[in-house]
Amino acid sequence: MSIVPNMHVPELGAGSAFLLWAFRATAAGQGHCPTLVRGYREFMREDGDAALASVRDLVTAISEHGRRRVKLIAPGCCRLSYDEASIVAAISALQRGENGAIHLENLLGSDTTAVLPAARRTADAFRICGLIIRAPQFLRPANDMPEPTHDIVGRA
Repeated sequence: MSIVPNMHVPELGAGSAFLLWAFRATAAGQGHCPTLVRGYREFMREDGDAALASVRDLVTAISEHGRRRVKLIAPGCCRLSYDEASIVAAISALQRGENGAIHLENLLGSDTTAVLPAARRTADAFRICGLIIRAPQFLRPANDMPEPTHDIVGRA
């Protein structure tokens, strides 16, 4: 499993945490878990059911139209997979009125046309609830930078 190093779900804020909680639970077949439903209703009040339904629809759209298996971390874990980071980045971009398709293309391994409506509904539902989805920022650690190379002509 490819886990994003040095990044944890809480660092992305409540919006991203709620998105990933529902996404992971739904993908694991637990999208109607009473704890999940209660958490959405308590935190998002009257808009919680709609927000949760939008995430369920997004999971369904990705599972029906994606050409590859999406790598997810277990529900409740604070770590983040690269695929989950792509999902969060797509919803974040759509909330800002930007193109979220670019983040979904590699995730799906196929055309994003069938998935974008569900992704937009999710972005809108979270925005209505006042939850901003913050996109992960990928910075390469200094010790992971490649060594400088030099082109040398001739023989030593």
